[in-house]
Amino acid sequence: MTVTCRLLLHTSCTTGFEAHVAGRPALSLVPLASWITESFISNHVNPTFATAEDFVSAAEKVLDGQPVVPDAAKAKAAERFVWNVGNNNGTQRIADLLLEGMPPAQAIALPALQGVQLDARLKQKFDVAIGDCREAFRRMSEAVGIKTHGHWKFNSRT
Repeated sequence: MTVTCRLLLHTSCTTGFEAHVAGRPALSLVPLASWITESFISNHVNPTFATAEDFVSAAEKVLDGQPVVPDAAKAKAAERFVWNVGNNNGTQRIADLLLEGMPPAQAIALPALQGVQLDARLKQKFDVAIGDCREAFRRMSEAVGIKTHGHWKFNSRT
């Protein structure tokens, strides 16, 4: 698991990006740089090494507690490639986009639902005896290994 590793060694693998996001050190061995190796995000957010000797030397430094300084010319913020990284919150961004252009929230009155007449078919569809509910919950609990001690309490009519 990337989160628990002390150091991730890879060869242009997207797991290097996962390590970066998880705050774990990662190094990439790229002996033959090309447009293909440049297309991997991990090679932009992790230090890259062209030779096995430099790669192993850097790995030893990291394992000895020394930082490996990435090439300043290549170091880029992960947010340049993936927006939902670091301080950016994808859920908040989606909510903001959905609300964009909407009028401000305001309280609205909803009619009481207690006096609403239901169609007979709807009543039948949702009319389940309490004993049937208890039995269904007992079977589900038994199937997943939850001990109920036979005590199901319902705040409902019987």
